[in-house]
Amino acid sequence: MKRLLLGLLALSVCTGCSTSEKERESVEERAATVDGIITAARYRHHIEVLSSDAMEGRAPGSKGAKMARSYIIARLRECGIRPANGQRFEQRVPLRRVETEVHDVRVIGGATDRRLMFGPEFMGNSRKGPGRHVVDGELLFVGFGAQAPEYDWDDFKGVDCRGKILVMLVGDPPTEDRNLFGGPAMTYYGRWTYKYDKAEELGAAGCIVVHKTPWAGYGWAVVENSGRRPKMRVREDDPNRHMGLEGWVTWKVAEELVAGTGRSLDELASAAARRDFKPVPLGRRLHAELTTTSEPFEDKNVAGILPGSDPDVADEFLIFTAHYDHLGKGEGKPGDDVIYNGAVDNASGCAGLLTLAEAMSALPVKPRRSTMFLFVGSEEQGLLGSRYYTEHPLVPIKKTVANINIDGLNVWEPTRDLQVIGYGQSSLDDVLESVLAGRSRVTLPDLEPEKGLYYRSDHFNFARVGVPALYVKTGEVVPGRPQGWLKRIKDDWVKNRYHRPADELQPDWTCSGGAEDLRVFLRVALQVLNGYLPPFWSDTSEFKDLR
Repeated sequence: MKRLLLGLLALSVCTGCSTSEKERESVEERAATVDGIITAARYRHHIEVLSSDAMEGRAPGSKGAKMARSYIIARLRECGIRPANGQRFEQRVPLRRVETEVHDVRVIGGATDRRLMFGPEFMGNSRKGPGRHVVDGELLFVGFGAQAPEYDWDDFKGVDCRGKILVMLVGDPPTEDRNLFGGPAMTYYGRWTYKYDKAEELGAAGCIVVHKTPWAGYGWAVVENSGRRPKMRVREDDPNRHMGLEGWVTWKVAEELVAGTGRSLDELASAAARRDFKPVPLGRRLHAELTTTSEPFEDKNVAGILPGSDPDVADEFLIFTAHYDHLGKGEGKPGDDVIYNGAVDNASGCAGLLTLAEAMSALPVKPRRSTMFLFVGSEEQGLLGSRYYTEHPLVPIKKTVANINIDGLNVWEPTRDLQVIGYGQSSLDDVLESVLAGRSRVTLPDLEPEKGLYYRSDHFNFARVGVPALYVKTGEVVPGRPQGWLKRIKDDWVKNRYHRPADELQPDWTCSGGAEDLRVFLRVALQVLNGYLPPFWSDTSEFKDLR
């Protein structure tokens, strides 16, 4: 009863916030005592170590990934963070490692049969168990492949999809109506993971997603680089229950696939943007032959705890997350750089999380609630480490009050703004805005909502089980720099470095911007950890009923 009354008092003082003005002042005083630990040099050093060639790109199961975990655990131990899993920092994540060899993919029918080139035109694999698999089925264009009753939207219209190979456009149906699929913002219906799962649910033999860079948010090179690597999958009793083919084709190839319908791909895409769209048989078949090999594999998460100081709420947790894995090593000629160092993605996030752990462990007065620092693996494989954690949590999900995810932290100069991915999802946005205002900074709504970034990093697995989650990205406006200066740098990174060997530590990275953002995260965390009201989902959030 005492806690309830205190919570109502806090609510009356600051509706929608977690703490009163007096409590926020106390948070600022506490945070200021450890600000000196959060330095650009410390943060940059961690990036340098974790993204070094010695780590070999930190692919799951590699020597480099093990070295990264050892480094993270050593730093946590040094600053007094306790193991979260009994006496261990590591949590085992049972997976299976699947390699797919594509022997032949051809389109049959129309004027001529057409073999698709693996790599430049087609990428695909299978979640099935080991063996040779033949996938053959009629091609059926199903628009964006969305079945969303809350929007009165069904791209399938009751058509029997069993045994067919469904062709879907990447992304959501385009609309400016924010009450329909989030307007210009991508929802989970736009993600390729949803599309494959929906095709399988409907009994399809396979699913082909049509790539288009503006709709996907990344170029074909990202699809190709990822598709050539072995996949980590969730370990399960019967992997052969899955459909035989999950693939991608370029827009140009898809134009050829629909040629026999008498309509262009652009015309079909326009039709698919309307509720009255109906599936379109393409009058052709796709035949694929592939072999999968599968073996048990074990990845590991790393989790450490800073215990709370208030016995009444010390069993409640704020969980910070950052993924430590990346893409490992690729192929090339002797002398080529084949190491995908993953400096921004996501050595920067792990470096930031280590820096925060070092600072928070030095607080003279520990927060009321407890904090977990969770470094997850196999994120690049489909958010598998964080998914396993939320399905097998080390502390109860119902006692997890919030998640703050760091995936790609600022390595450049400080910004006046901070971009909130999925802005408006929860009261954590209000806490962040309050902290930023005190530092003469502002929030910036998601600059590229069409990319669906809220569904593409580890916080999503916390959101999907009801935990309010905050995910931010680097801002845009840099004091003292010309307008658009940082945007040009970030655009160049996405175009030429993202998921490529070129994502490595650069001499001109000051890392001062990341250090400033970490001081903001520290204050947001302290408000959550010390406030009487835990964060909550907004009334418009798709996750509000899960809590």
